[in-house]
Amino acid sequence: MIVKGEKRSIVSGQLRKVITIADDLTGGNATGILIAKMGFCVHMVPDHDASLEQSIQSADALIWNAASRALFASEARQRVFMMASRAVVAATSRNFSVLVTKRIDSTLRGSVGQEIDGALDALGAEYIAAVVPAFPASGRTVIGGHLYVHGVPVHDTEAGKDPATPVWTADVAALLSTQSKYPIAVISPLDESDQILAGRLKGLLDSGVRIVICDAETDDDIKRLAVLFVHSDKHVLPVDPGPFTASYVEASQKRLRRIAIISGSLMPTAARQMKAAQEALGFKSITLDLDRLCGEDSSAYAHEVLTRADYALNTLIDYPALGFSDQVRIVGITTSRDSSPYNPPAIADRIGDLCAALFERHHFDGLYLSGGDIAAAIMRHLKVTTLHLLHEVLPLCVASKVEGGPHDGLHIVTKGGAVGGDDAIILSVQALLQMPQ
Repeated sequence: MIVKGEKRSIVSGQLRKVITIADDLTGGNATGILIAKMGFCVHMVPDHDASLEQSIQSADALIWNAASRALFASEARQRVFMMASRAVVAATSRNFSVLVTKRIDSTLRGSVGQEIDGALDALGAEYIAAVVPAFPASGRTVIGGHLYVHGVPVHDTEAGKDPATPVWTADVAALLSTQSKYPIAVISPLDESDQILAGRLKGLLDSGVRIVICDAETDDDIKRLAVLFVHSDKHVLPVDPGPFTASYVEASQKRLRRIAIISGSLMPTAARQMKAAQEALGFKSITLDLDRLCGEDSSAYAHEVLTRADYALNTLIDYPALGFSDQVRIVGITTSRDSSPYNPPAIADRIGDLCAALFERHHFDGLYLSGGDIAAAIMRHLKVTTLHLLHEVLPLCVASKVEGGPHDGLHIVTKGGAVGGDDAIILSVQALLQMPQ
């Protein structure tokens, strides 16, 4: 089964695949459609023994049916262990990073704890499981660590009388502790600020907790939890009936956006614009030494610049003043007239080569270019053959999208060096962040 949205990278900033191991097919489809609603291409793989060879190449996300709900506990754990192991191998062998998630029943039927253990065992000791059983749109809420279905404790609903997998308690931690070998704790976003919640989570994880059960009454609670875990700097296994996985994917996408700002113009206007952007956006640009870039030690100098760019891209920047909740990684590269050589074609070619090397090391969501010669050289080195012009950011400053080639879908803003006010780069970055990913 294929659910198609607009084709887009599942997580901006990384070439990532999402593979959800579902306890059954219909529930897996419910998770998959939530991801598809965000514009991703989602495939359902009905057979747990099936090869992922074809689907993993063509889809952003795979929902892989384990059909594990009615299995004996040990068999369910082993099946999920094998599927999670295969998921990682299938993705990484094709140079994709992978987010593995575990879809569970919205009423906690089946060997939920054993399946979590199977996934954690396969993924490794650096992973934690974030368990968010709530599905508010379907009346499933978790309050005080207890699961309710339309306000009724889950074990007092028909799930408690299920002939194959009856649920004996609404206490999620009590239920999982009888099935899992890992330390378990419960957190709640309901009455705590984000800062307090983050501190509480860090304390639990530092103490060795591997499974964190989370309260949630609303979709906003789930979105807060997704951001919390994305920013925890831990490898996370999302475990839920669907909404948390979708929110986690969305929050991950927002976190990992990268922008390159390359100002090759030697005009004083361009220098003022770069200075204003650094002050407003909080990044530091790399000013190229054109003597060294065009000199005998150009290779060594290019390596030095790329190392500095790596460091810049490890710095997360918040943009609340610009109206964005995203965290963005920015690298800025600029030129200076203080260097002695002034051979525009040679300088443009070296900067183009440097930019191509930078794009080989990192995925970028947006690129700002100032200076016609530099922009043309960078396009050539990035093997850009066609730009789809989108809109005018400001006079003589145009937003476009790359079509075809190795950087298909990359958004670019180009601007003449001597035009625009001091806020031109700031406005261009805003435009890049507003473009659909």
